[in-house]
Amino acid sequence: MLTKVEQIIEREKQEAIEAKVAEITVNVKEDIAKNLLNSGSTPEYVADNIGMTLEAVIELQKNL
Repeated sequence: MLTKVEQIIEREKQEAIEAKVAEITVNVKEDIAKNLLNSGSTPEYVADNIGMTLEAVIELQKNL
């Protein structure tokens, strides 16, 4: 059984891992979206298939 301090440490570790996974997921989605846009896919297609909002995809396209 973990002490209170150990429980807090474990919870903070888990939260840090979850935050990093979320950050990596966003980066991967953006990279895939950029590749699709560069290959000629429409922003609508990218948004529908990547799980990003159309606005976010259009913003990415502006920065290419």
